[in-house]
Amino acid sequence: MVRSTPEEQSLTNNKYYRATGGTALKAALVNAFNYTGRSTRAEFWWLTLFAVGYFFLTGVVYFSAVILAKTMATALVVVVMSLMARRYQDVGAPGLLGTIQIAATYLLNYVSAPGDNAEMGLRILWDVTMVFDKASWLAMFIIVLLPSRKLPAVADKD
Repeated sequence: MVRSTPEEQSLTNNKYYRATGGTALKAALVNAFNYTGRSTRAEFWWLTLFAVGYFFLTGVVYFSAVILAKTMATALVVVVMSLMARRYQDVGAPGLLGTIQIAATYLLNYVSAPGDNAEMGLRILWDVTMVFDKASWLAMFIIVLLPSRKLPAVADKD
């Protein structure tokens, strides 16, 4: 269900602005390549619920679904990057920051950690990188919990 007015949809560059329930999930998927405008917390949390549920089911149902899970993760990263850009913009933060955080996290999760025989410098660099990754996730979590900024007032057309 979409509770926004056409004016709000125009101002936010998102025809599903203030969507709830399953419509919020649809909004995230439809706006996969929309890096402008704004998205509400509902859109973020419904996509998160879908992703967590999907990965839980694929892990429980069949262990060899790892290939399917990685394929889905790659597809979801595109949707999540644009959603995070819009969500950051909705709270007043630069949208590019959210996109960079998701892209960096995705890349870090597909890079193997150095083995036991790796040089100490490489292992320290990896540990520092992981600290920044966790700090980035904490910052992202705080930002997505912030309420939406008020939309600018629209002048009457009288």
